[in-house]
Amino acid sequence: MKRLFFIAVIILLLVVYVLKPTLQYFFPIDYLDLIVEVGNNYDVDPLLVAALIKVESDYNPEAISPKGAVGLMQIMPDTGRWVADQNRKRFKPDDLKEPEININYGVYYLAKLMGEFPTEHAALAAYNAGPTIVHQWVDWFVWDATFESRIAIPYQETRSYLKKVEFTKRFYHYLYKDELEHERS
Repeated sequence: MKRLFFIAVIILLLVVYVLKPTLQYFFPIDYLDLIVEVGNNYDVDPLLVAALIKVESDYNPEAISPKGAVGLMQIMPDTGRWVADQNRKRFKPDDLKEPEININYGVYYLAKLMGEFPTEHAALAAYNAGPTIVHQWVDWFVWDATFESRIAIPYQETRSYLKKVEFTKRFYHYLYKDELEHERS
């Protein structure tokens, strides 16, 4: 019995002191301080923001999608222009390649969607597919806006997107939640 307890303690210590730091080394969150600051400013979970950035651009500020979305959070230029107008700022499409601007605009837009939709997952679906179509899915009872029922989403890309963002967010919560809570206190 003592031997089993000793083995369990060793395994626990390995997980806490070896595995987690090793995983953090191989799965860092670039721009973490900026993500935390902006996420907290807009009351959006910074680890959700980090997961979204990982899925959208893999932390490449120069990323441009085939559809024209730009930067870390893959913001469409029209959306960037709208966010700039809302905040009474000048806008140049190249601004979206600047991490500070891109994260601020992306989180602002995500926070707006989170206020507009009944669930975080519906807001994420709208971030990916567009708010008009997601409103139709929810309003017409095609999808109940939950992660569990994502199979009802008509767009395969959006179903896959939700799954990737959710997995990455949970993974980041496992790796970084304690450090972020420690920083706040």
